[in-house]
Amino acid sequence: MKLVISALYVLGYLVLSFAVVWFGIIEMDAADPKLKRAVSIYYPIWTIFYAPVAVLGLVFTLRRKIKNEIILFGLFSLLSTAVAQLISLLMDAYWPVILAEFIGFLLCYLGLNYILNQKSDIE
Repeated sequence: MKLVISALYVLGYLVLSFAVVWFGIIEMDAADPKLKRAVSIYYPIWTIFYAPVAVLGLVFTLRRKIKNEIILFGLFSLLSTAVAQLISLLMDAYWPVILAEFIGFLLCYLGLNYILNQKSDIE
């Protein structure tokens, strides 16, 4: 079961990353003028750069035991990673901003994990 969840999560991350980069470059024109429409250059960069956040989300997703929580936590982490990628791509964010995003993700995942653990302890 965890292998299937991991494979679906990684596939979802890769597809969402491509969609974000494609939207940012092609539709929003957020690329370097010399590299316009070069999704093949930006896609690996943004996908690899946000991979630690995706791996962290996958680890917290796999720690859940209830099926509904696994689905919700996985979707939350994938969508929040995609939104952060899009904002960083469109704003051309510098590394301190992206580092602050990473710390925010960690705190958000820890907080959500704590809340879900408290809820499961009550039941």
